Amino acid sequence: MNHFRTVFKYREPAMFEINHSCTIQLLGSCFAENMVSYFKKDGFDVSANPFGILYNPISIAKLLKLIVEKRDLDKGSFITNNNGTGSLLLHSSFAAKDEYALQKKFNDMSNIYYEKLTSLANVHIISIGTSWIYEHIDKKIICGNCHKLPQSQFRKRLLSINEVSDALNEIATILKQSNTKIIFTVSPVRHLKDGFENNQLSKSILHLCMQEVKEKNDNVFYFPAYEIMMDDLRDYRFYESDLLHPNRLAISYLYDFFWQRYFSETTQQICEQISKYVLLKNHKLMSKEIDKVADFKQKILDEKKRLVQTFPNLEKQLDSL
Repeated sequence: MNHFRTVFKYREPAMFEINHSCTIQLLGSCFAENMVSYFKKDGFDVSANPFGILYNPISIAKLLKLIVEKRDLDKGSFITNNNGTGSLLLHSSFAAKDEYALQKKFNDMSNIYYEKLTSLANVHIISIGTSWIYEHIDKKIICGNCHKLPQSQFRKRLLSINEVSDALNEIATILKQSNTKIIFTVSPVRHLKDGFENNQLSKSILHLCMQEVKEKNDNVFYFPAYEIMMDDLRDYRFYESDLLHPNRLAISYLYDFFWQRYFSETTQQICEQISKYVLLKNHKLMSKEIDKVADFKQKILDEKKRLVQTFPNLEKQLDSL
């Protein structure tokens, strides 16, 4: 018994394993982007939010539907500001110089995403932050991002349980067609701008609907990032200075739980070997002697060659590290 904290424990075994033949795509909140560096360090083929951060389930479902149906962005969603042209459906970071360039950028990236989705063994980790959404009053669009437009242009409201459930089921249905495993998670970032009560209400709706969708779909699973953060890491020393976002120590702890949950013993051993290679490659040699520098570079090349010979399918990932 631990007298100083409640340690999180799984009640049931994982129903599938992730290995290095999988392509991992993280979608959703900033928590998804926080996790990507850990997967890369362990040699996985992984990417996160190619269309920018999205917080609510309806925006994520809408994005996936546009991709699989090969549809253009709704021109009614386009806005132009100092960053160029963007879309209310997507994050403000996804922008271009004009509407034509934005549409082309979206279509090009959608094609790449669709190719991966339909041709590779896939795992989608979808981190959803909130059930609160902003609707543009005139355009009647549920926004993925408000692009710093005046608040008077939007109506803020809480999604109903049915709306969240429908969006999650749509995500599950879209990805099931490509034999993709989905791991939903409620983002551990607290949205306290909504207020303490409204943040808890929002997260509770997400929890309720994720459980319902998980029970209905055999390709849907759940990772308890929010629960681990709130109960196991129940201390502000695990937060950034804003006291809202998990810090690097907390993210590492959450990834370790994921590691133990979904990676087989063999996959864990491969991860450990790749991590050692990454540490070696990133080590800064203090000596500037030509012979020592040459020997060190050769040591890195030899270790990479050994890994490629042992795990031929990892050459692409090792090149990107």
